[in-house]
Amino acid sequence: MANDSCVFGVLDMAWLLKKPHLVAHKFYLFVQPAAYFCIYKKVRERALDSNWTFDDKMYGDLPGPRMTRGESVQEWFDKKAS
Repeated sequence: MANDSCVFGVLDMAWLLKKPHLVAHKFYLFVQPAAYFCIYKKVRERALDSNWTFDDKMYGDLPGPRMTRGESVQEWFDKKAS
C-alpha cells in the first residue's frame, strides 16, 4: 500500500505480464522499483516488436464502444441475467 492505495509489486509481475491489457496503473519507484522497471521493459519490448499483434476485441466489449455501436445498457443486463 502506498498513500492508502494498492500498488503492483514484484509478486504481481508473473500474472500481470500474461494479461492483454494496454495499461496497468499503480507502479511506483519508491515501492518495489524492480516491478516498475520490469513492466517498463516489457511494454517497451512489446511496442518495438514488429511481430507482436494487438488484439482489440476485449476493448470493443467495454461500455464506451458498445454504446457507440448503439447497444443499450439495459440489453447488457438482460443478457447477463439470462
